[in-house]
Amino acid sequence: MSAGFLTYKDVTAMTTLNRATIWRKFNAGEFPKPIYYGNRTLFVRSEVEAWCDDLVTKLRDNPHTPA
Repeated sequence: MSAGFLTYKDVTAMTTLNRATIWRKFNAGEFPKPIYYGNRTLFVRSEVEAWCDDLVTKLRDNPHTPA
């Protein structure tokens, strides 16, 4: 996969979240919006990495906060 884009498979491996959880978080405005290219659903790598970094910061500041 391109260095700039991630597939659902890449995102699930990176975040350890399953597809349904990613979709729920996206619909709730809590996860980066995917882009659609033809019949493919892609995520921007830098946006997913930023989301992961933000989650780590939130959990370190308050480990009892649900993610």
